[in-house]
Amino acid sequence: MNTTNHNLTCTQTLNKPPGHHPGETDTSRRHRREICQRLIAKYGEPFEAFLTLDNLPTDPDELEPCFIDSYQGTYESEQAIADQILTALGWKQAITHVLSEQAIPEQALNWNYPIILRYIRDGYDVIHRGNTTYLFAK
Repeated sequence: MNTTNHNLTCTQTLNKPPGHHPGETDTSRRHRREICQRLIAKYGEPFEAFLTLDNLPTDPDELEPCFIDSYQGTYESEQAIADQILTALGWKQAITHVLSEQAIPEQALNWNYPIILRYIRDGYDVIHRGNTTYLFAK
């Protein structure tokens, strides 16, 4: 990744155009850019995806703790996110148990992924970048 892309992403961390940060000096702008570049080097694309979220901390020193608290994982698709959350909640195991116990054919029930993804988006931000999907807790 080139430095120009890093600088653009870092400038966007406050979700305001460059030069429109109240009280920002060249020194504070340079500090923000240096922190972002260090964190991009450390965490890579997940951190770059994080920088596209709304409501990021205005203090650049808070970016890393906020990222660590909110980053949930990298996935191939939204369905992969839904499958992992369904498993983590125990829903898949519970349905499998009921199907088996009641002799219900597996094909009789299907997950409605659009509804499940709406549920997920209530508590998480889902960011798509290329063929990769990132999940962040709100």
